Amino acid sequence: MRCGKWEQKLDDNWTLDTPDPPPLAVAKRMYEQLDILDDYHGDFGEDWWKKFKRFDLPAMVEHWIDKEKLVEEAERAGYQSEKLEMLKEWLEHGVPLGCEKETARMPTECDNMESAFEHGIMLTDTIQGWCDLGICAGPYTKQELEKMGFKNIKLTPMQVRVKPNGKVRGVIIALNELCRICVAPHHPGLVSTSPAGVGGGAGHARVSEQWD
Repeated sequence: MRCGKWEQKLDDNWTLDTPDPPPLAVAKRMYEQLDILDDYHGDFGEDWWKKFKRFDLPAMVEHWIDKEKLVEEAERAGYQSEKLEMLKEWLEHGVPLGCEKETARMPTECDNMESAFEHGIMLTDTIQGWCDLGICAGPYTKQELEKMGFKNIKLTPMQVRVKPNGKVRGVIIALNELCRICVAPHHPGLVSTSPAGVGGGAGHARVSEQWD
């Protein structure tokens, strides 16, 4: 009997119509010194880039994680795992990028996805945040990178995913997101990104090799 009532209520209230999602929150920009543009395609102009806070690649690799402290704490806690050994290997020798053939390391260039232009205001704000925190270097022109010794530069496109809080997640469509260089195109426009370390010779590429 109870099962019959439950089935009747299910039939009476069953619908394929779902409510619309709540509207996205409007996020506040963190870097209001960056001018808002009417269109984020094409040339931003030199005046726009002068207001962008730059972060240059350090002379040597700087890890946010202290390997010796990590090992000390793991030993004190009696912690052992494959992940720990892998992390120690990465901190000591760099992170493999997966590029093992010369053909995978040839120069490439591709335009950003349309979502990057649609949400250009918040994407530029996000990228400025990366540079301000030191997790992303730049912006650089291709000519500047070549003078620094980077060859076979790969310019990878970006797209945007909007978070519920209104901020955007800049998605780099690349082999890795372990280390980023912001590249200001020859005619400066919305920055694209170059995964650092992919421009070397053939063989196993590691992030730590990018400054060798």
